[in-house]
Amino acid sequence: MTKGEHEKNKSLRKRYTLKSKNNPPSKNTEKKVGQKKKEGIFNSKLRIVSVVIKKVSRAICKYTGDIPAEKYFSDSIVQSELEGTVNIKKRKRFWFFLGLLAGIFFTNAIINRSEFNDQQLKFLQSYLNMGLGDIDLAYYLPQTNVINDTLNQLLSLTAFDMFKTSEQKLEGLFEPAKTIKHQENMHPEYNVVMIPGIITSGLETMFKALLLDKSCWYQNMLLDEDTGLDPPGIRLRATLGLEAADYFMTGYWVWAKVIDNLSEIGYDNSKMYMASYDWRLSVADLEKRDLYFTQLKTHIEMKRKMSRKKVVVISHSMGSTVFTYFMKWVESPEYGNGGPSWIEDHVETWVNAGGSLLGGGKSVIGLLSGESAELVQPVTKSLMDKYMSLEDRIKLFRNWGSMNSLVPKGGNLIWGDSESAPDDPVSENQPERITNGIFFRLFNQTSGELLRNLTLEESVEFLKENSGQKYVNRFEKNYHIGFFKEQKEFDEHRSNDETFSNPLTFQLPNAPSMKIYNLYGVGNPTERGYSIRFNGESDEVVNNTTTDSDIDAKPEVRYVVNTEINHFNSTVRLGVKYSDGDGSVNLVSLGLMGAKFWKTKTFNPYNLTVVTREYIRSEKPFYYGLFEDPDLSDHIGILGNHDFLKLVLRVVSGNHTLEDRYHSNIQEIAERIKVNIE
Repeated sequence: MTKGEHEKNKSLRKRYTLKSKNNPPSKNTEKKVGQKKKEGIFNSKLRIVSVVIKKVSRAICKYTGDIPAEKYFSDSIVQSELEGTVNIKKRKRFWFFLGLLAGIFFTNAIINRSEFNDQQLKFLQSYLNMGLGDIDLAYYLPQTNVINDTLNQLLSLTAFDMFKTSEQKLEGLFEPAKTIKHQENMHPEYNVVMIPGIITSGLETMFKALLLDKSCWYQNMLLDEDTGLDPPGIRLRATLGLEAADYFMTGYWVWAKVIDNLSEIGYDNSKMYMASYDWRLSVADLEKRDLYFTQLKTHIEMKRKMSRKKVVVISHSMGSTVFTYFMKWVESPEYGNGGPSWIEDHVETWVNAGGSLLGGGKSVIGLLSGESAELVQPVTKSLMDKYMSLEDRIKLFRNWGSMNSLVPKGGNLIWGDSESAPDDPVSENQPERITNGIFFRLFNQTSGELLRNLTLEESVEFLKENSGQKYVNRFEKNYHIGFFKEQKEFDEHRSNDETFSNPLTFQLPNAPSMKIYNLYGVGNPTERGYSIRFNGESDEVVNNTTTDSDIDAKPEVRYVVNTEINHFNSTVRLGVKYSDGDGSVNLVSLGLMGAKFWKTKTFNPYNLTVVTREYIRSEKPFYYGLFEDPDLSDHIGILGNHDFLKLVLRVVSGNHTLEDRYHSNIQEIAERIKVNIE
């Protein structure tokens, strides 16, 4: 016993003695204490006898040759381990870890990573964003450190990771800002306005309502068929604040990585603003019902006065279409009345992340048949049909005015014709090559014979023929999907808000000091065309025009994706043709404006600086999708890509990167588009 312990015990004994003198114990207490002492003495003697017996027994066994382990512990797993004779069937830990690893590997082996990593989550994606694929959840697991750490430790035991590099991988929250903020003097130089795509935090509650009461959810999500606004007695609004788009639902991030990194260099709620909106409405109706653009204009003007500096706008997906509309709306004397120099005076930089500037093919097939690539997969199709039929989906998609803003723009000049398309792959090993210019291929259901090829322009007309007249009227009222080539056309439609959301029908504003960053992912298979057939037991007349103007009733599903069509080189799978893009938006829509048209005087008369940077899909082991992959390049993943985040941090700090970076062939695609413009 140490000196300190001895003094402590002495102090305790003294304290107990003083207490005993002041409160002498009763006779019953003394009797109990005496009895406990006797029991303690007896137990001590018993232990001593037990030890002596064991020692004598071992000594006898030593001289007689008996082995105590065999006698007393012959069936013990511990003894078997010591002798090295344990049966592998008894190694429970071994089988547990082997089963865990096998489960991870085989689960991912069944699902082709290039297509879909999590079918159950993918079906929710198409359900929400009407076929654009604005919510790509397959790569994003909840931010649970215990799960991540455990799985990382397990996978670190494998020695076959051929993707290790000498470059340091930044992991954890607030990266890469936490590591590089001091190296590059990053700070909140400008106020930031974020415009999200089709996503709000309120969707989590919406999903719960869908599962509990589908009929109620469905009725609340519909808009008025005549006005495109709130139906009588129903009022639904977007969530406000940063939480409107930080997470899709608990654990599944969307804008959270951007917000976290901005906060790491000094941003807070006073310098960050999430301009959320009701993504069901047509772009023009956002102002008509909610004064959305008026509020956005007022907020930017207020921040300009408070800080005496311009703002940086970051938009994503459909949010980029919303901002292009705003740029023309705010300077128009008939709408925002900000004057021709408003953008120059108030906007420093526009960061366009994965913007669907020229639309996407998913919207057309969604409007026609209520399907998309995800929803024709056997698993997701079965799950989706349990909650919502094709008729219900079509009615919902045609009811939402925002769907029409995603219809591909520019016609056959941009998307190709029946002979060729600008984005056709250049390869000699394709004897059965199908040009990307064919958007719909209509097959005979009975014989399998190809009946008709339709280009994009023909496909849009085909959609109108098979939709109600109310839908057609609203489509043509709100959107112009053409292409202007002459200055006269731009001047004539300068105050026509139908052209504000189509970058091929307006010129960039008079803001020569403004910078535009066109950022998007490539290398991800993305929907480009579809094989379709008549939905029924027999084939009907192909050209069957719909004249019924009453679409309050469920629409007829006349055509569906022909999932029996597959191409030998996997460019066509289950009736869907794929090409390059970010997994949701095609490369043509993502990159053509930045690579070609915004470099011309016709579309950029005031010579704004336009920078294009592509983020290529990295080939990594399947399990990288389970953790924090800093090189994600899909539609949502780009918002967590470390290279993308570094650029955003530099821009908001006033340190601009002005070099283009291409990984795809978008420049070659741009050269193939022959149009006479300056």
